[in-house]
Amino acid sequence: MAGVRVVHLDPADRREVRRWVALPHRIYAGDPCWTPPLRRDEARAAGGLGPTGVETARLLAYRGRRPVARLAVSADPDEPSAGLLSGFESEDDLEAPGALLDAAGRWAAARGRSTLVGPRGRLLFGMATGLQVEGFGVPAPAGTPHHRPYYRHLWEEAGMETAGDLVSLSTTREAFRMPEGTDRWEQAAAAAGYTVPAPGGIADLESRAEEIVRLTNAAMAGLPNWLPLAEADTGTLVERMRPLVTRPDLFRLLLHEGRLVGYAAAWPEIGAALRRSGGRLAPLGWWWLLRERRRTDAVTFLVICIEPSHQGAGAGLTLGMALARALVDDPRIERVTFPLGDVDNDRSLNLVAGISGARVDARFRVYRRETEGGK
Repeated sequence: MAGVRVVHLDPADRREVRRWVALPHRIYAGDPCWTPPLRRDEARAAGGLGPTGVETARLLAYRGRRPVARLAVSADPDEPSAGLLSGFESEDDLEAPGALLDAAGRWAAARGRSTLVGPRGRLLFGMATGLQVEGFGVPAPAGTPHHRPYYRHLWEEAGMETAGDLVSLSTTREAFRMPEGTDRWEQAAAAAGYTVPAPGGIADLESRAEEIVRLTNAAMAGLPNWLPLAEADTGTLVERMRPLVTRPDLFRLLLHEGRLVGYAAAWPEIGAALRRSGGRLAPLGWWWLLRERRRTDAVTFLVICIEPSHQGAGAGLTLGMALARALVDDPRIERVTFPLGDVDNDRSLNLVAGISGARVDARFRVYRRETEGGK
């Protein structure tokens, strides 16, 4: 058998970019639980359109002329001691992941990074956090990782050690129960100056984008698997979220005496359309996506963020219940998923479970390994 050869992908080489994008489609062929990303977004990221100021190398492992595995490693300025890993996909090949991780370690060490950590990436830049270790039989919502069960073995055989876990939760209309006492708590929050304005959807997103970025960073600060959003990337984030904010009632703001102190976002689940189109927009991908947004019976609850100084004051419940009522009032919605909650974020997980009755249906793991020669 030919040995493994690792190549640093040239973003200007369209052939290698196509191989990078195509590899997971070959690996997950026939897997009904894998939801492909948009090929367009994958190609743009591989072509160098990633987060501002983040140097990234993309590595392809070949056996002969056949690409068998891939991995990206980033030197993120917000993580000066670690090379951040993302984009991993591999055939069941014990040698290829080790070769990729060794190459990523050398690249990271040359930039002063003493460890490799991942999979870990920035929100909405196609670098989802976590390697799936449980829940392989559950269809993945759009934007949520789904991996082959053997990936865990490949990483651990290559010397990667556990650094932390995330979970995906879900609930059904049948299991949902409005918590007792919510009216009383919401009245107390209103008396304290909290309001949830009428939904504005995309208009809210565009007008409050910079505030939303700052608020998200403040709310998530300190969580081990969170990477801050860069204000320079605000415009890119808005463009990536714009197609998802299709229902104004599923993007809600929380104000305290007129000032933004929280927001929550959910959107109709379009995974079935992405699976049907194979992640392509042409020739029929757009039509499948538009149809799925209208007919889907599922919603992905992406995020709820509350400014730290307002946490624990009933603000989160007020915001969560506004979004929950929008879902309850829509008879089409039968299932809600809450993806990638950090297991260290007890407050958010308890809030989600308390309001919705959601239970864990998949688990994802972040790994770490020392590099050789890191400064």
